[in-house]
Amino acid sequence: MFASLPILAFGQLPTGVTLVPFYNTAQVSFVRDTVRTVGMVEVPGKPEHFFVLDQMGAVYSLYPDTTISYTPGQIKNYSKATIANFRSRVKHNLRSEMGAWSLAFSPNFRQNRYFYLLFFGYNTAASDGIRTDGYVNLERWTLGADYHTATRDTTIFRFYHQASYGVSSMAFGPDGFLYIGTSVYSEDGWDTTTVARKILRIDVDHPDGANMYSIPTGNPFAKSANPAVRKEIYAWGLRNVWSMAFDFQTGKLWAGEVGQDLYEEINLIEPGKNYGWADGGNSEPSANGYGVQGNCQTGFSAKGLTCGNLTNPTWVFSHTAAPAINCIVVGPAFRGNPASPFYGYHFVTDVQRNQFWAIKEGSAPQLVGQSPTSNTSNNDAHNGIVNIAEDSHGNLYASAVDWHFNGTIGTTTNPLPQGEQMYHEIYRLSHPQMTPATTPIAFRGPGLPAMPASDRLMLNVGSGSWIGIPEGFSGLEIYSLRGRLVWSYRGKNRASGTGGAAGTRIPAGLEKGIMQVRFLP
Repeated sequence: MFASLPILAFGQLPTGVTLVPFYNTAQVSFVRDTVRTVGMVEVPGKPEHFFVLDQMGAVYSLYPDTTISYTPGQIKNYSKATIANFRSRVKHNLRSEMGAWSLAFSPNFRQNRYFYLLFFGYNTAASDGIRTDGYVNLERWTLGADYHTATRDTTIFRFYHQASYGVSSMAFGPDGFLYIGTSVYSEDGWDTTTVARKILRIDVDHPDGANMYSIPTGNPFAKSANPAVRKEIYAWGLRNVWSMAFDFQTGKLWAGEVGQDLYEEINLIEPGKNYGWADGGNSEPSANGYGVQGNCQTGFSAKGLTCGNLTNPTWVFSHTAAPAINCIVVGPAFRGNPASPFYGYHFVTDVQRNQFWAIKEGSAPQLVGQSPTSNTSNNDAHNGIVNIAEDSHGNLYASAVDWHFNGTIGTTTNPLPQGEQMYHEIYRLSHPQMTPATTPIAFRGPGLPAMPASDRLMLNVGSGSWIGIPEGFSGLEIYSLRGRLVWSYRGKNRASGTGGAAGTRIPAGLEKGIMQVRFLP
């Protein structure tokens, strides 16, 4: 069942969304190489050039042959190269959720070449205070100039996680901060002295003392006088956030919350909100023990909290009542051709039934398609789609896994035939009315920090371009059209009426194109 919400006049969406191949599996095949494709992210500034994350602990570069001209929708010739192999430090189990689960590029990637990995690891030193059965590790890596080599830079953050179920996800927000979803089933989501069952927000660009990150001043507990409170907390009361997606046009953070016995949830995350889940692990039997599944029921009370202290999910899906889904995955909003009826709708699927739902704030979810039977799950455990990604033209892609890979695909006795669709591969979401944008997506508006209209301008910039700084301002910040800070400069403050030229030149390496500029007081 769905949460009770008004249905606004967004119109009925067409059905028929499905998955199609987009690369030639005779040349590149993840299933043949036994790669568990749990995530894919487009490399900033490199259209259709992706990094693919393997649950076992590796990153691959997946890039097209750009010497060939392709017709729209044609299967392309792709190559694959190993960027990073960190399997020796990943604690994984191919029949559970442990392993590497999330990759994100720095918002300032074109300047610093950083990308980040989040994975389950082993405890290596008793003196570090981490419990012996494992931890989640956030690492920073630096990509080489050739885009085919990377080196591990440093460990940014890590926290305890028991050797069991649960996924840690992450994404950079339009504010440039890193958001991390945590599970840790043995700990309490209402306890603000632990990072478990939360969404955290940290600043990875500004280390603070011994920490390789700092606490954004707007975090709910940033100014707490209690030293035991974890100031990284942005929102709490979450059970297992497998997926999260920012809509850079609206600035909203969508989280897919994997439920326990009864429901899956989609939550629009706001700072300081408690989304209901507290205690209970994988065997929690009740709907409302110390954790609320779905909407809070009248009369609920636990640990001094009632429904008035909790935030209900935006949407609720039942595990059993139609339309039943399990292990929910929330993907990006479709931002391809603005004329598409799907424009602005987030796509949602799950790890078992592989249906596609389209959702928009204020409108009930609509079933819009199904993965074909040749590459969908057998409804047994965690087989199916685990990630939805996007590229710079608005195309959407789905990563599919099979928890029961037996190791025989791709051997000399059982090679993978050309064009055969198998698990562990990546597919493109397809529909005649999901046409991509003809130019890279341009987002204007809420992604950019609030400022007077007179303090913002749009302009073509590129390496060496001169930007004048108006009187009364001391510097500037340049943002991409997706609202991400790409460069900043602060010079001597110019008092009003002083006259004379003041400004700076855009540094080498900044992508040429339309940018947004904010002048600093």
